[in-house]
Amino acid sequence: MLTRLIVVAIGYVFGLFQTGYLLSKYVLHEDIRTKGSGNSGATNALRVFGVKAGLITFLGDVLKALIYCLILKLGFGAQFGDQAEVIMLYGGLGVILGHSYPFYMNFKGGKGVASSAGVLFAYDWRLTVILLLIFVVIVYLTRYVSLGSLIAVGLLPVAALIFHALSWHVIPAAAFAETIILMLILVALCTWAHRANIGRLKNGNENKISFKKKGTEK
Repeated sequence: MLTRLIVVAIGYVFGLFQTGYLLSKYVLHEDIRTKGSGNSGATNALRVFGVKAGLITFLGDVLKALIYCLILKLGFGAQFGDQAEVIMLYGGLGVILGHSYPFYMNFKGGKGVASSAGVLFAYDWRLTVILLLIFVVIVYLTRYVSLGSLIAVGLLPVAALIFHALSWHVIPAAAFAETIILMLILVALCTWAHRANIGRLKNGNENKISFKKKGTEK
């Protein structure tokens, strides 16, 4: 348990690297927290500052999770044995918490979708590609980034179980329940972060994404 707490704590520190906030403040000389939704994630960066800023923010938030998870998986995998991937998921959870709830930004950061993608890529890039394609198709058809994020992340435990059943990515028996529970926690965090978006989707007034011009997000 101590190991799990330590990797979560270190992951939280990794998550504190707020790409969107740092980009807006030190490169664009604005504060993303005062723009659009006030969210520091890639979607708000895209809406407020354009495609280039959105892409840089997305990649930065993916990489901070991916790098830390690969350090745990490749650097300490042999030490953790059958628990290696579940320990890695704990680390990824820490990054997402740091990203979503940075203490120096009054615990208001991004929604953790890009960082979740980094965690999943370290877990299994094939699974990540499938979920990313689902995300892209949903966003392309509906123009709702929030809907694509919710469905793609929500399908994570199901996809992991399918991969396990097909022996594409077998989850060790000793870590099976813990792995699925952690994935469900990631789904819960994503759902909670998008609670306002869910309300707007239900009411039919959720903002749609546009790649042609800047806008604002509610």
